[in-house]
Amino acid sequence: MKLNVVVVLAAVIALCAGPALGQKYTPRETLEPVKVIGQLQDYQLNNKFFDYPTSFFRIWDPETFREVFMPRWPFYDPVDEIKPGFKNHMVIAVAKCGNRRCELELEGVEADGYTLYVRYSYRVTERVRNGYASSPLILVLNRLPYQRVVFIQNGKEVKVLR
Repeated sequence: MKLNVVVVLAAVIALCAGPALGQKYTPRETLEPVKVIGQLQDYQLNNKFFDYPTSFFRIWDPETFREVFMPRWPFYDPVDEIKPGFKNHMVIAVAKCGNRRCELELEGVEADGYTLYVRYSYRVTERVRNGYASSPLILVLNRLPYQRVVFIQNGKEVKVLR
C-alpha cells in the first residue's frame, strides 16, 4: 500500500512541476514571433565570466553590458554607438566558454505573454590551442516586460531566467 501512495505522489509532483530542464522542447501554437533588432558580433565575454562554461544574460543598460562584454578588437568600443538604444531596447545573450570554439546560431525568438523563448543551435567547431575562447550570441530586442526568458539549445530547454 505504501508503495502505491509513493508512486501516486511522485506522479502528482511530476505533473505539477512542469517540464524539467534538459527535456525536449515542443513549441506551442500560441507563440508569436519576436523581431530581433540586431545581432552584435564585435564582442567577446569578459574574462571574469570564463569560470562558467555557459552564461546567460538579460541586460537593460549600457553599464552592465560593458561589464559583461568587451570589444573583440582593441581601440574599438561600439557600446557608445548603441548606448542611446538601451532606452527602447534590451539585450539577451548566451555565451559559451572553454578550450573549444563553438558556433551559436539563432533559430528563432518567440513570446507567449510574459515569457520569451530564445531558440539556438550549438556546435563545436575547433579546439583552441592556447587559452580559452568565448563564443557569444548577443541579441538586441525591443524592450518589453518579459518576466521569464527560456533558452532552448538544440531543441532542449537549458536555462530559465526569471
